Amino acid sequence: MNPRAPQKIRSGHIWEEVRRAWEAGETAASVARRYDVGMDNLWRRRAKEGWP
Repeated sequence: MNPRAPQKIRSGHIWEEVRRAWEAGETAASVARRYDVGMDNLWRRRAKEGWP
């Protein structure tokens, strides 16, 4: 059995930077990799907060 990876919790400050990078035109994959956030979480947060 494979144990689950520990959950990564990012601060509001990191998510503000993620949003600025997204709105500046950076790709989701690039933003996720640079800020070490999951793609699913990025898309979920984008939809929830109504990012353009």
